[in-house]
Amino acid sequence: MKITILGSGGAYGTPKALNRYGEIDINDKKNFRTRSSLFLEEEQSNILIDCSPDFRMQTLQNNITKINTVFISHDHADHMMGIWELTDIASKTKSEIKIWGEKDVLNAIKSRFPFIFKDGFHEIGEGKITLNEFEPYKEKMLEFSNFSITPLIFTHKAINSYGFKYKNFVFTPDLNEIPQETEKYLYNLDLWILENNNLISKLNGHSHIEQNLERIKKYKPKKVILNHLSENIDYEKVSNTLPDNVELAYDGMVVEI
Repeated sequence: MKITILGSGGAYGTPKALNRYGEIDINDKKNFRTRSSLFLEEEQSNILIDCSPDFRMQTLQNNITKINTVFISHDHADHMMGIWELTDIASKTKSEIKIWGEKDVLNAIKSRFPFIFKDGFHEIGEGKITLNEFEPYKEKMLEFSNFSITPLIFTHKAINSYGFKYKNFVFTPDLNEIPQETEKYLYNLDLWILENNNLISKLNGHSHIEQNLERIKKYKPKKVILNHLSENIDYEKVSNTLPDNVELAYDGMVVEI
């Protein structure tokens, strides 16, 4: 499977609007980050996890020409406000795009994008967007291949934020706590792409480096990529402090597993 990190930034990207650089070196291209999205390619499946406000530009920068499945981790704006772009894609490719999420996420999509679902989105072309509910910890086989993905519950502030497991790889969007029932899925992973918004603890529903290094010691993944990075995490400076099996994400980063 080919994994592309489309966006490696936090909720506001880096630098933030109005040229707010925080602690990053603006001369380093790896510090220019769009909002969080991940693209998976396996056999005939082209899977998007989260659809950020920067989704259109991410498809251009990474030469993405087809999407048939989308998983949404939670209903915060930086993870789903690019969804309306999918209507044009479905129309022009004359193909269905299935969006998967838990019940509250699907209701939020209906509320924020009601125009997508008028008559199953048949206003233009033949494509359509459909909403599909998943269950946590239940393996979901996708219709395009033998690809299966398992949603995992994480805690982000006062809500559930879903991570996703494929074989021995886990992608974890926003989190500050790991529920006990999720832990058994995290031991001895080949690859863990793990949210790390903060340099130090800010108690804002996100993870920080010291916290994640303790998790790495506990769960013992072979390789970790820290993702969803704020403007206080400079790529070069922070990379030099990390263990050999841990690295920072950057936009356009590709991993093969």
